[in-house]
This record gives sequence, structure tokens and C-alpha cells, in this order.
Amino acid sequence: MAESPKIQTVEESPSTEEHQGRLLRAMDHLRAKEVFETPQKGKEFLDSLNFSDFKKFLEFANGTIRGLAKNKERAGNSNSFITHGNTGTVMYRPPRRLDREDLLKTALSKAQATDTPAKAGLTLALAINAIHPFNDGNGRTARLIYTLAEHGYNGEETDQDLYYKILENTKGRDSVDVDTRKIESLFIHELRQSTKEENNWEKAPKFIVFPNANIFTPGEHQISDELELNDDVSGHYNYRSALHYILSDKTFSAISIMAAFTYDRAKDYLESYEGTSNDGAKSGDASLRGDHFIKSLNRSEISIWHHYHDEIKREYVENLISFSQRPDADRIVAAYQTATE
Repeated sequence: MAESPKIQTVEESPSTEEHQGRLLRAMDHLRAKEVFETPQKGKEFLDSLNFSDFKKFLEFANGTIRGLAKNKERAGNSNSFITHGNTGTVMYRPPRRLDREDLLKTALSKAQATDTPAKAGLTLALAINAIHPFNDGNGRTARLIYTLAEHGYNGEETDQDLYYKILENTKGRDSVDVDTRKIESLFIHELRQSTKEENNWEKAPKFIVFPNANIFTPGEHQISDELELNDDVSGHYNYRSALHYILSDKTFSAISIMAAFTYDRAKDYLESYEGTSNDGAKSGDASLRGDHFIKSLNRSEISIWHHYHDEIKREYVENLISFSQRPDADRIVAAYQTATE
């Protein structure tokens, strides 16, 4: 059954004095000066962790920077997703909950196998942002882990100032930005092309379009009642929720459709996109006429699509956190390192 995520919330920002005090306490609680005094010492610490200790470290870091003295949130249990502030459109939906533990394990393993502190820190930061293991503070936790690994922390005023800046709620990315969106277009393009080739599609749809907005309205989180998609008799699977779950994850729904269906099944609904859009679609790009296609689906096909959609999202995150094995890994690291130099 599709999850019912909660929209990620933004905590109220503390005063400057409170924030500075919280920072010093956080770094003290994390033993940052001792453990991460230099990038090499930090890498040795990360290499020494087993997965259980790594999860505790993440949970402690997240809880500390959020000011959660007790009942720190367990990594992997979040229900949040990221939406556009004005439209409510889903910008990014994390992988399903049952995949998050394995993905975090993979991230730790990949980080420990890297040959530099910067690659280790970026591997973990990309994982935290892509997996979104917490209901809040994912960005701050990712920035903290990355900067500790790549830069270190010596406790001096200049370092305190850097960490003060990166741990500001939404403004921290102005100082250190480890958002996956910096490189997601590269990884999404590669995933789209590999899925197309593996499943013998002649054209790869870039988007699923809905000229008839009454069928599917992302900002209103609804699927039209024109579609007769009731729960099954046992009530164990909600087809309407599953379809919304897929379609609201816009970029990945266009990729997963190639994994779930044959080209012949969908080719009659493909068309050439005309004009431009804020999503990067250009005239001539292949798109799929969603309002017609989803009307043609039966329940079994929706279930299959749901399954492959989750598999595609998992593959995307695995590719991100395996970046250190790519021939262009150093170039990717350099694109992020400029923030702390």
C-alpha cells in the first residue's frame, strides 16, 4: 500500500544567541574537536563504525542540531517529502521506507571504501539528502556530516563561524550546499537512458503530461473520480493512492513507466512535446499523454507500475551513493568542495 507521507515542516528559527549556544553544545556533544579535528581523523572515525553505531551517530547528530534532548528520531522512519512552496507540487519523494535501512548500510559501506575524506563525506551527505531518513533536519545533518569529514573542526572561531552558518535552517546551504539537485540531472539522464535501453523502448518519455488537469492535479493531491479505482475487496491496496503516489513523483514516474510496461503497450500515448516548461522539457522531447494512458490501466497494471516505480527510485539513490566509483568522481567532489574553500 502506498505510504501517506507528511509534508516536511520547517522548525521555528532560534535567536542568534540561542543558535550559537546550541552550536557549541552540539559540537561538544559530538566530540567534534576530538573526533574530527582533521579530515583524516574524521575518516578514521567513520571507517571504524559498524552500521548500528553509524545509525546512532546520525540520530544523535540530527537530534542535537534540532535541539531534541530526548526521544531522538530513529533514522529511516520519516514520512516526509519535499514540495514546492507555492504550488504544493512534490519536488522529491524519498525511497520507500523498507529500502532505507539497506540504502543507509550501502552508503556507509561506500563511504568507508573511498580513498579520501571528501568522497566519504559527500557519499554520506548525498545519502542523507536522497534517503531523507528524518522528518526534519535532513539538510542540516547532511551539511554537518559532509563538512566534518571534508573540512574537519578545530574549535577555533573561524570554524565555529563556518558551522554556525551551515547549521542555519534553510540558509545553511548558502555556505555549504550538498543538495542532490546539483548533480541529479546527470544521474536522471543516465537512468532514463539505461532504462530505455534495457527495456527496448524506441523513445524515452521525459514527462507524463496532463492537458486535462481535472484527471490529475499534483498541487491538490487528487486523482479524478472519473477513474473507477476503488480499493480491492479486502481493503489491503488502494489503487487511487498508489496511482497518485506514482504520478506525483513526476520525473521518476516517466522513467518507471519504461520499466513497468512494454513500448508497444504505451506507444500510442507518446507524443512530441511542444513549447517549453519550467521542468526543462523542450520542443521535440518525447512525453506521454497521461490523462489518456491512466484511463487505459487495469488494477494489475497499476500494482506493477507501483512496484517498478519503487525499484527505479531505489536504483537512482544507489547510483548517487556509488558516485565514488565513477570515472568522473573527482569532478563531482570538486563541484561540492568549492563551498568550503
